[in-house]
Amino acid sequence: MTNTDNFSFARVMAYGNIYSPWIKRQLVFTPLISLAVVMINIMLGFYSFGLPFIGLVSFIPAFMVYFGALVFAVGTDPAIETMLPVKWSEKALFVTVYALVVIPLCVNLPQLIVEVVVRPAGGELFDSNIYINTRNMTFGSFNTCLSYVQQLVPASVCLATIMSLTSKRIVMPVVWTIVSLVALSIFGAICGILGVFKYGIGKIETLAESQSANPTVFINALMSEMQPYMMILMGVCVIAIAVFVWLTCRSIKTRQL
Repeated sequence: MTNTDNFSFARVMAYGNIYSPWIKRQLVFTPLISLAVVMINIMLGFYSFGLPFIGLVSFIPAFMVYFGALVFAVGTDPAIETMLPVKWSEKALFVTVYALVVIPLCVNLPQLIVEVVVRPAGGELFDSNIYINTRNMTFGSFNTCLSYVQQLVPASVCLATIMSLTSKRIVMPVVWTIVSLVALSIFGAICGILGVFKYGIGKIETLAESQSANPTVFINALMSEMQPYMMILMGVCVIAIAVFVWLTCRSIKTRQL
């Protein structure tokens, strides 16, 4: 790697090679696990008791996004990383794009393929499955964007924590990522409660009765009414992601020799 004053994408990729064994495993197993979760959800959907389990199993892909950056804490020495002839901006670009773009794509792309390609081809197999309702509540609306953005908040916290530490680079990122999830859940719950009270309990009951045969339509209609508060949640998430990306870059720059 030749160190020059110019930004080099070749050095960006060369920097990634120090994590190569772990990254290769992650890039293989992450989409496979995500696809397996989708298939399990489809099978669970054939049974009336399956819906709660669909929710539980669906946490697996989310946690793969949250903790995807842990690959940078495994099998590498922070002291060696700082001495590599790579600009801090090149390091920051690689780890940020990998943790906040590549891993989320590896997790969510198999689900999108099933939803967009496989499900229409499945015909009655999917139409008779409660899986269709759970997926419709996930894809194709503002809720989709909010869901994806919310995934990136704990992922960015995990990445920023790893890059700021030289020891306990697995334990502490896990702890702070969980803390961020709790904080995000509390803030999201507050936004939801405010939206419910603004819309009115009576209106919600009326809406629920009118859409009792279609829970997907009811949830989408309710979320539409609560969208101003969800926009606030979206804005806070975007700001939080930007802050933690900045902290990641600052940590890498500070440690750069």
